[in-house]
This record gives sequence, C-alpha cells and structure tokens, in this order.
Amino acid sequence: MRIVLAFSCLLAAIASAQQVCSIETVSTELQYLRRLTLDLSGRVPSADELQAVLSSSRVAPSTVDALLEPAVIKLQLRRLVRQQLQANISLPLQNDFALSRTTAADVGLPVSDALWVVNRSQTYRPRVNGPATERVPCWDEPQTAFDPQGRPIATARADGYLREGWLLVHPYWEADPTATVKICAFDAQTALRVTLQDGRQLSCADHASVYLAPACGCGPDLQWCQGQRADGQYTETMINQAFTEQAMRLVDRIVDEARPWSELLTFRELEVNGPLAHWLRFQTGTSTEFSSRADLGFTPPALAFTDPRWTQVTLTGRASGVLTTPFYLLKFASNRARANQFFNAFTCTPLQAPGGGLPNATDPCSREPDLARRCGCSACHSSLEPAAASWGRYVERGTWELTDAEFPSTNPACISPDGGLQAVSANCQTHYRVVALSAAEVPFVGQLKGRLFLDAEGRARFEAGPSRWATQSIASGAYAECTVRKLWESFVGRPFVEELDDEQAQLARLKSDFIDSNHDMRQLLRAIVTSKQYRNAEFPRGGAR
Repeated sequence: MRIVLAFSCLLAAIASAQQVCSIETVSTELQYLRRLTLDLSGRVPSADELQAVLSSSRVAPSTVDALLEPAVIKLQLRRLVRQQLQANISLPLQNDFALSRTTAADVGLPVSDALWVVNRSQTYRPRVNGPATERVPCWDEPQTAFDPQGRPIATARADGYLREGWLLVHPYWEADPTATVKICAFDAQTALRVTLQDGRQLSCADHASVYLAPACGCGPDLQWCQGQRADGQYTETMINQAFTEQAMRLVDRIVDEARPWSELLTFRELEVNGPLAHWLRFQTGTSTEFSSRADLGFTPPALAFTDPRWTQVTLTGRASGVLTTPFYLLKFASNRARANQFFNAFTCTPLQAPGGGLPNATDPCSREPDLARRCGCSACHSSLEPAAASWGRYVERGTWELTDAEFPSTNPACISPDGGLQAVSANCQTHYRVVALSAAEVPFVGQLKGRLFLDAEGRARFEAGPSRWATQSIASGAYAECTVRKLWESFVGRPFVEELDDEQAQLARLKSDFIDSNHDMRQLLRAIVTSKQYRNAEFPRGGAR
C-alpha cells in the first residue's frame, strides 16, 4: 500500500511540478476519508474521492459538505433517534381479532384450511353435548345455509360441535379487488352493530364483542381482523413498522426542511399512511394489550390499508413531537417509563438509586405513600414523579389524550360515597382516584390519578403536557448538551474525557455553537467529524448505529 501511495504521490507531484507529498499524510487522510464515508453514508469511498485525496493530499471541505447533505445524513440521524427510542422491539399489537390458519394436527379434529379467529370459536361453535374442550374452526365445505338475518347456520358434526362452512371474501389487505381468502363463515360476518339479549347495543369492532356477540364477525372486507397477505407479510407487522416509521419521518422533516433539531420534541405535525389510517379507523377498539381511540388529535385520513402514501396531519391538544407519537406512548407504556426515557434519551440525566440502598421495610418512612418523599425511593422519585406528570393527561398503556372536556381534573362523580369501588363507573375507576388508600391521599380523591401528590410545578406539567418539560429542557441547554454528548460518542466512539480541560472546553464549545445555530444538526455533525479527536482516531468507530 505504501508503494502504491508513494508512486501515486510522485506522479501527482511530477504532473503539477509541486513538492512530493508525505506518504504519512496521505495515508492518514485516506483513513479519514474512509471513516467519513462509512460513518455518514454507510459506504466506502468512491474512486473519484480517493483520487481527489491522492491529488491534493487532504480531504477537501467540499467532500465533507457533500457527505453532510440531507439525503446522506438522514439515515444516520434516524439511527441515532432509533437508539434514543429503543426502537428495536415491536409494539404489542396482538388482539382477539387475529386470523389463524389451522391444520388438523393443531386441534385433533377434521378442519378446513380456512382462516378463523381462534378466540371467538367457543362463542360461535359450542359443543352440543357437554362442555366445549377445544377451540375449533369451521367444517371443510362451502357455507350455503343462512338464517333470515343472513347469519350462517351451523350443523352438528360427528365430533359434537356445531360447525359452519367457509366463504370466499376479499380482505382489505390485498390491493387486487379480485383477490379472495377462504374464511370461516361466522368470522366472515359483516354486521357493524348488534343488539344483545339484554338490550345493549354493541359495536362489532369492540373487544367485548369477541365473547358477547355471536352475530359479529370480522366486518366488511375483514376490516377489524388481522391477517397475512399473499406476499407473506402480516398486517400486524406492517402496522408496527408504520408506527416506527411515523416517528422516524419526524427526523426526515427536520432534516429536509432545515428545521431546528429541538423540534423533534415539539413538532405538531405527523404523517399517516394506509396501514395506520386503517388501524385508526377500524381497529383501535380490538386490542387486548392497550387502549386506543380513532381520534389521536387529528382526523384519520381515508386511506386504504394498501395505500403506501404518507399524508400529513396537524395535531391538536397537548401533542409534542416524538414524545406523544403512538410509538413513544406504547413503547414506554407508563408515565414513569415515559419520563425515565426522557431523562435518559434527551437530557442525559439518568436517575440513580441511593448508594446505601433502601431502608428496612419496618422503618416508618418506608410506609410514606408519596414516593417522592419516601426514604430511599425519594432519590429517584423526587425527580421522577413531577416529570411523569408531563404525561398525566395521556392514558397509560395507551395512545390517546385525556382531554379536559371529557376528563376534568376533578370529577365529583368519581368520588365513591361509601368507599367502595362499585359505587362509581368503570371509567372513574380506571382514570380517577375514587377512594383514599391513606390519609395523605384524601385531598386527591375525585382527581385524575396523574395528579396524585403533585406540587405546583407538577400540576403545571400535568396540565401543559410534555411540551412544557421539553421546552424547559431546550431553554436550559440540557437538551443541546445531551444531543452533543450522544452524537459525539456515536461518531468518535467514546464519551468526552471530562477530566481533560481541552475536552471540557470542546463540549462547552460544541454545546454553545449548537444552541447559537438554532440547533442546526448539520452544523453540529460537521464540527464533530472535523474535530481532531475524530480525525485522529486510530480506527473507524462507526456512526450513529
């Protein structure tokens, strides 16, 4: 390699009548070029880029600028945010509306190869004699018999179960309108609402219909159920991917439109594609894992599931950038988890347990109901509790906001007159403190659970939503410093060595310049990849991945 470099340098020097270049300099610059292209664009240098270094003995600023173009750096910044959001694990979208295809070996009975909803089976196909011991699909024949209301008529089979046949139905997940799937006739029912024997009206898109309403199926085009496309993709997986991509597209907007990086936490626009629009319109009531609604602060666009386009929507209420996206709210399902992740990802101030551990459980202080004051626990919870209040108006294990109109901070109807839970509605039990479990909780009875034990600042965060904490972190410089630290470690390959004065100064300078540039991520990246610490690294450390 040295011989090639020397020969190349010599030819370049003879051709330009300039001084012969230093082999060591060119070697260092070539390593720097390789590191830059790998870290920023995920590729090795091109022949032209290599030749430019051989000709000039340096990586030109124009080469660095080209590698910092929006189209190039978006991938690296997406990877940075994926790390911050721990976006490597799927969200819990499983529900009781998932379609399965079962073999005879699975149930030990003769079956068809039709799709069916396993958890509805005992509602649809009871055993004629004796209790049902299996969940079974339909019979292996077309369904031809229907009652006057259009409901399939099941017949008793030799195995003792009432079982119907199958139908061919076009599923919403196939773009081809002629495509059909074989599905058990009960599961193929298309009723939108039903009336139960006790007179209650029930939406067939509601989770409760799985067990209460035999007249409900998967709806028109199977719209309430999850299935597998002809290309092998599961609709659940596609929705999961769309949740993640929706959050990542915030990164794209910021980079493409040269917006401040701080808008990652404050942006009030999102994009929705076909899978998300379908899920919002038809499947928010089907999940057994979390709570959601069709209205997440915007009207879902009327996009078909198979439509890949992303449509921009403007959010209302307390929406605040990535912090209130469905992905963030479901990934970090409790308000404390949401706040803890904010500490770790956006202010770089992880909570630390006390060095001496917790006191003995018999200590009177250990019975303090307010964790922000309980001895041992207070080391973390004195910060965590008011921070968690930022999401106090977002449902835990869910995706939607507890709006003021529907959920006032204090609701007298949610105060149990006799101290019993049954005296108030299920809605009150879920979202409000209906009885005091200790004397300290008495002032908070009838209030939303997220307000418990909050001081004035905590109540302000509760009412404002996460945007207040985000804005405070941006204004204080905490967000800027954390961004610098994470990006530095990602590209340089190590944290700042703060015992060294020059690295302390480097951190302070990068933070100050980042704030002065209105959080210009491209400028911060340029400063890091042109720093002596990055240039002089012995080996490429890898970019934000």
